[in-house]
Amino acid sequence: MEQGWPRRQALHFSMGVGGHGPTMCPYFLLGMKLATLMVLVTYKLHLFLDKCLSLSEAYGFRMYKTKDELYEIIKDRIDRKDFESKIANRTEKYEGLLSPDAVAYLIADELGVNIAETAHISGLVHGDTANLDVRVEEIGGVREFKRKNGTKGQVINITISDDTGQCRLTLWDKEVEYVRTGQISPGSHLRIINGYIKVTDFGMEVNLGRWGSFIVR
Repeated sequence: MEQGWPRRQALHFSMGVGGHGPTMCPYFLLGMKLATLMVLVTYKLHLFLDKCLSLSEAYGFRMYKTKDELYEIIKDRIDRKDFESKIANRTEKYEGLLSPDAVAYLIADELGVNIAETAHISGLVHGDTANLDVRVEEIGGVREFKRKNGTKGQVINITISDDTGQCRLTLWDKEVEYVRTGQISPGSHLRIINGYIKVTDFGMEVNLGRWGSFIVR
């Protein structure tokens, strides 16, 4: 093969051969086809996600509601002033461990309003969120650790159960204080709201995450 072949191929692309206009090398054409395919896939994915979001909103599957949205659901059972007063008192009682929105969920639950269906441990699916009524069976030791940013954290694993099975509940940082102060102990009954479900090396696990909360019965 001639040593000048790469240069000539470049010239073929920019100037053409024999006066017949520009020609494109096979690699360039392949790149164009791949780019077009990526655009089409991205567009169809966008349409799919948009449809899923629309369906979730239409059928009430959204994971998280604000306290104002919750009040619209329970306003026939409590007036706004009492509702806000209960939220303020509970938020202060929990010393910031629960957000006002999370406290609103608890108030709605205590009023008997089924904000979302209660799941069973045997039916938990990785990646879902769920509300659970469970019993504390066993509590592990508190483990302290240091994050990459230098801050300290703590975590504890709790075995929980219902009539259908057992799994693990993981509490982080401020949530661990419920165990340290004795508010959660073996035999305690918990109402978990918006727990995030994932599968780990230890089996099915429930985390509270940003939008989750719980109440000790």
